Amino acid sequence: MYDVIVVGAGIMGCATAYALAKQGKKILLVEQFPLPHTRGSSHGATRITRIAYPEEFNANIMLKAFPMWDTLEKESGLELFKPNRMLCFTDVEFDMLSKYHYNTQKHSKGDVPMMDVKTLTKSFPLMSFKDPKTKGCLDQNAGILYADRCLKAFQVRCFSQTVVSAAICGVFTGTVCSIVSSIFGG
Repeated sequence: MYDVIVVGAGIMGCATAYALAKQGKKILLVEQFPLPHTRGSSHGATRITRIAYPEEFNANIMLKAFPMWDTLEKESGLELFKPNRMLCFTDVEFDMLSKYHYNTQKHSKGDVPMMDVKTLTKSFPLMSFKDPKTKGCLDQNAGILYADRCLKAFQVRCFSQTVVSAAICGVFTGTVCSIVSSIFGG
């Protein structure tokens, strides 16, 4: 009856269901709580997003994610991402900062200098860098995702008649509380 059953109608579940539906799959989306709710990791207004990760795997994922957020923004007509710079700095474990710097430099279009305390103080005069060993780098690709809007954009698309074949929301101790095909319209 269904090609794929997706468990969870949060950001990850809805994004997965939406991507699979775009590939022509028939989807059943299952969520344990009535929507919308604040019990999952997707609730809340914002999340920071960036390329500056110590793990190269995460930096590579972000290179793929940014264009996808742009596509969803265009499809939904909602502002989902606000570009903003992010300063990474430390006065202790320089190895971690080196990894942030490496990945930011590798995946940025321009030069990403490693800044010493003098440059940091000059560039960010409202901040106080007391330790002379402080170093930092700036991720020009960072920004703020409006998580609540992203979730709504995905849920609107998922619960439209053309994306998710059915959704079961509010499953408690094996009893289905409601079956919905449209929650937010769309």
